[in-house]
Amino acid sequence: MKRFFFLFLVLLSMFKINAQTLSVNLRPYTSYFYKQDKYFIKELTITNISPDTLIVWFSDSLKKDNELQNINDYFFKYVGDMSLSGLIYDGNVTEIAIDIGCTFLKELPPANTFTILFGDTCKKNDNYYSHFASNRIVSVRKDSLLPFHFTDTPTWHQLLFNSNTIVLLNQ
Repeated sequence: MKRFFFLFLVLLSMFKINAQTLSVNLRPYTSYFYKQDKYFIKELTITNISPDTLIVWFSDSLKKDNELQNINDYFFKYVGDMSLSGLIYDGNVTEIAIDIGCTFLKELPPANTFTILFGDTCKKNDNYYSHFASNRIVSVRKDSLLPFHFTDTPTWHQLLFNSNTIVLLNQ
């Protein structure tokens, strides 16, 4: 009986470690006209299915399975002469331009959704968007950022994207 209980705990801990945190769904194309150009719109919806508040961003490089490595790559890696953590900690920053892949952050509470609308003048296949979702969207638990004291700074709130939908147009 003790062995069974021990095995059960080991299996349970494995599921907790590898628990899925995001659900990503693609919707079929719809088309719209904007300034006499026909745009094909693909909707990608991200749902936080974990019990934790997640911080979501788009990575310029392929995401890794290691949460700490993703945090280091995004916040502490230098882009030019500055890192995102440097901007966050700098008390002289008054305004930050939100840039996908550099300074974009979305706070996603449990059971909330975030929608990305991709607009393009040519119809791309679903593999393009599936690849984007599986390889470029990074999520980490907000609690894992607490030791860095990012959320204590005024700059942090400037970085958070407030809307539940973002539209990315390729022109």
